[in-house]
This record gives sequence, structure tokens and C-alpha cells, in this order.
Amino acid sequence: MLLDPHQLHQNLDRLEDIERASLRLVVQALYDYRQLAQEVFHTESDLVADVGEDITREALDRLGMPRIDQRLFGKIVTTSKPATCFILITH
Repeated sequence: MLLDPHQLHQNLDRLEDIERASLRLVVQALYDYRQLAQEVFHTESDLVADVGEDITREALDRLGMPRIDQRLFGKIVTTSKPATCFILITH
């Protein structure tokens, strides 16, 4: 099924379904890649956001997803609590 992305603003339920499915895919990819990702975080000296983007790309590549040839618009946010979240920016 092909969707016109310019028409999605008229069907917000469909847009939300796509966002949820996309997030589930990213979460599954990161979950499968988590052990290697932990090693990468410990050995890399780049900014956390840059390492996070690299890990996300690598995790999606290992799932067999098509290559994304542009920057992922998102931020890795860390807090004082032992939790990290990935925020997708929609603009």
C-alpha cells in the first residue's frame, strides 16, 4: 500500500499508527543490538547523541532495513536517573 505523506495530516489516526510502528521497529532493533551497543558506548569518545545515532543506524542495518542516507532527526536524552530515551523530532 502506498501513502501520500502530504495527505497524512488529514488522517491523524493513520499517522499515529505509522509513528507507533516505526518506534516499535527502532526499539526492537536496539533491543537486539543492545550488547554490542553497550560496548560501543564504553569505547567511543564522541558525544552521546552522535554515538546514539550511529548505534541506531547500525541496529536498523542489522535488521535489514533500507539505508537512511540522511541525518536522523532525534536526540538521545539522559537524566540523572538510570534511564535514557530517544526522542524523534517530527520537523
